[in-house]
Amino acid sequence: MAAERFAREARAVVTRGWRLAGELGSSSVDAQHLLLALAEGESAAATALNAEGVDGASLRAALEDEPQRSLRRAGFALGALAVPPATPVTPRRGRAAWGTSAKLALERAVKAAQARGDSRIGAEHVLLGLLGARAGAVPRLLEHLGAGAAEVQAALESELAAEAG
Repeated sequence: MAAERFAREARAVVTRGWRLAGELGSSSVDAQHLLLALAEGESAAATALNAEGVDGASLRAALEDEPQRSLRRAGFALGALAVPPATPVTPRRGRAAWGTSAKLALERAVKAAQARGDSRIGAEHVLLGLLGARAGAVPRLLEHLGAGAAEVQAALESELAAEAG
């Protein structure tokens, strides 16, 4: 993946995702960290997410509850058990580990830019890459927040058209 093809706003999303991963207690950067970075940012992607009810505060709350929801969905009754809160992690010297979900999302972002004929990868392409996931935290979080991938993509296309027009 050619990092120089990433526009400033896309690089800012990746950097913010890396910081959020540590802040939220993760030792790796995953797709949900990129989604949160987008939702809390200022771009057409953020506007589209926010229009569909995916804002930073609601996404943070959904992320906090995600482990419990996933366990319940898998059939585990938590009862009196509680999942301990995340402890902020300072990434290792150098770079934090990149989770498979984030790597795949960024690969799909590159493909989305190519498919659209764009020479640079922007925040909108990162969002399209995240929306391409069929399983994992991002689709579960969007579902929990009542936002479908198709609706978010339509909102993004509308926002991009409005910016261009």
